[in-house]
Amino acid sequence: ARFFLNRRDVGDTRRALQLFEEVLRLEPDFARAWSGIASVHWLDAVERRTPLQSGLASTRAAAERALALDPGIAEAHLRLANYYVRNGDVERSREHRRLAAAVESDDPLLLTVQAGEMADRGQFDAAVALHQHGGLLTGVNPDTIRVTGDAATERLVLTTGGIRAIADVLATMRDAQLRAEDGHDL
Repeated sequence: ARFFLNRRDVGDTRRALQLFEEVLRLEPDFARAWSGIASVHWLDAVERRTPLQSGLASTRAAAERALALDPGIAEAHLRLANYYVRNGDVERSREHRRLAAAVESDDPLLLTVQAGEMADRGQFDAAVALHQHGGLLTGVNPDTIRVTGDAATERLVLTTGGIRAIADVLATMRDAQLRAEDGHDL
C-alpha cells in the first residue's frame, strides 16, 4: 500500500486504498493503515480525483481514527494539519504540525514538509541538508523522487543550484518520459 501511495502513478492511490482496506479487514485497529488511508483521501482531494469537501471529511475521519488508536503517528497529525489549514483553522493546524514533530521528528513526510517550507523561504542548503538527513535525496531516478519526497523534493532538486547536475539529469529524463508518453521513439 505504501509503495503505491508514494509512487502515485495513474491509479496508484486507488490501489493503495484497496490495500490499506485489505489490511484493515485483517487487523481493524492497525493505526498506520488508517493513517495511510487519510493520506490517500488527502491526495485524492487536493489532486482533484475526488470532490474536495468529501475528500477532506474522509481525510479527517481516517486521521482521527489513526490517532485514537495511536497518537504517536506523525503522518496522521500532518493530515489533520492539512485538513484544518484547508478549513481555515490555522491554530489547530499548527498544533498538529507541532505534535507531528514531537512524536516522530524523523518521519519522512514531516521532513519533506519541513524541507519544502525551507525551500519556499529560499533556504536551499538547509532544505537539502534536511532531505539528506532523512535519506530523502537518494538519486536521480524520477520514480525514486516520487517515492521518497514527491513534489517538495522535486521542487527542491530543481531549484537548488548546489545540485544543478541532478536537475539537468531530471530534466533530460522528464523530456524522454514525455516523448515516450506522446508516442515518440527515443
